Amino acid sequence: MSDNLAKKLFTKGLEFFKNKKLEQAAQIFKEILTINPKNVNSLIILSQIYRLKNNIKEYEKLLRKIIELDKNNYQSLNNLALLYKDNNSMEKAEYYFKKTIEKNDNYLKGVFNLGLLYEEKGNLKDAEDLYKKALKIETLPSIYFNILRINQNYIDKINLDHIKYISESLDNNLKERAYAYFILAIKERREKNIDNEIKYLEIGHQLFMNSDKNYLKSTDYWINKIPKIFLKKLNYSKLKNEENNLTNLNPIFVVGLPRSGTTLVETLISSQKNKIKNYGEISVIPKSIGDYLMTKNVKNIKIDLPFIKRDIIKSYNKIINSKKKIPISFVDKTLENIFFIDIIQKIFPRSKIIICERNYFHNFVAIFQQCLAGLPWTHNKEFVLKYIENFNSILCKIKKKKCDNILFVNLIELTNSPVINSKKIFKFCNLAWDKSVLKFSERDDLIIKTASNIQIRKGILKYDNLKFKEYEKPFKKYFEKIKTLEN
Repeated sequence: MSDNLAKKLFTKGLEFFKNKKLEQAAQIFKEILTINPKNVNSLIILSQIYRLKNNIKEYEKLLRKIIELDKNNYQSLNNLALLYKDNNSMEKAEYYFKKTIEKNDNYLKGVFNLGLLYEEKGNLKDAEDLYKKALKIETLPSIYFNILRINQNYIDKINLDHIKYISESLDNNLKERAYAYFILAIKERREKNIDNEIKYLEIGHQLFMNSDKNYLKSTDYWINKIPKIFLKKLNYSKLKNEENNLTNLNPIFVVGLPRSGTTLVETLISSQKNKIKNYGEISVIPKSIGDYLMTKNVKNIKIDLPFIKRDIIKSYNKIINSKKKIPISFVDKTLENIFFIDIIQKIFPRSKIIICERNYFHNFVAIFQQCLAGLPWTHNKEFVLKYIENFNSILCKIKKKKCDNILFVNLIELTNSPVINSKKIFKFCNLAWDKSVLKFSERDDLIIKTASNIQIRKGILKYDNLKFKEYEKPFKKYFEKIKTLEN
């Protein structure tokens, strides 16, 4: 292949890639690699195509090929580390993040990502040190924000005038401006200036929401489209007898609103002596159902249970990577599973479902005080209220049925009487309880990827009923609306 032809093909393939015509792009880059298997740039683009198509096996294979050909390719080393981290292969992830930094000590993403991995593993001192190292590369509010998650006292070392300048500068990235406002809100919260805290939170959330055009689409999906479908009675195609015996999976589902105790419950269960595997928020069921809905007319929908069950089990088995025929228990803490309880019960009749509850107003404030980057609807008070209203409607529907495989866990009761309530959880899950499960904060293998990470590592603290009392007046409109849900 001549150099001119190769350049033309590469330019054409890149154009397809930029326009998200992935199949056409893949064909062109495969053609280039047929002639020149060592064309690293083509391998890089093709790897990203497989990543976007969620073909993880080919993505990993190509990343390894790139690194084999170009041992100093720190970006591909970082991507391989992220892949292993997403698959909970933390040792491999740590190894490749270290290799990334070894190849380029000033690669911000590599330094930051290793810091985040250490934070999730509970190596908080190492995480803070890496975040500080990242700040020497570039002084971004998002990095300061991560340090503050670990060490709130670090707020006294931050030049808040500079943070305020970043927050107001229209030349700065919207997300970085948002994080700047979140930092200012933290400062006001510490000084008990509630009105100023709320003002900064509102601006920060608005900027964060505006930072990605897909956020509104995602919000509409979870606030309007999904509840509209799954809050009404649906038609289901029946499972045949052989399809009921299709799997040896016995999942434990933990669901609830963000900040309602779901991380605490999953941590308790995964701290049991038999080490029930915890896969966190893996979104297997929402993804499968979302893909299915894309092909259907939502106005007159009938759920094809056999099809969905096969797809869900295939996805779980891929993640679990087990060929054992014995029953396999694991925890799935995908919060959005709350919308699909009917489907879960039909597909996994022996599953256990734990629904975590918390005072709705406390939940409302706790969500708004956070920056939950992966949940776009949390960046607007009206959307948070609507999500809580939908959640409450689902709970009312579930509670009327009185299902034996559903347990409701109240955060106040769990934290104030952890022995009694953790025993209830374990009995419900048919798991043996012992007092060691309450000492989860002493585990050296505890990995937490949610906003509750730092709090959970302090152990079980008694619930503070007065924590959000001062927010009732400034959030009066929402407080009154939410109170009507609980009456």
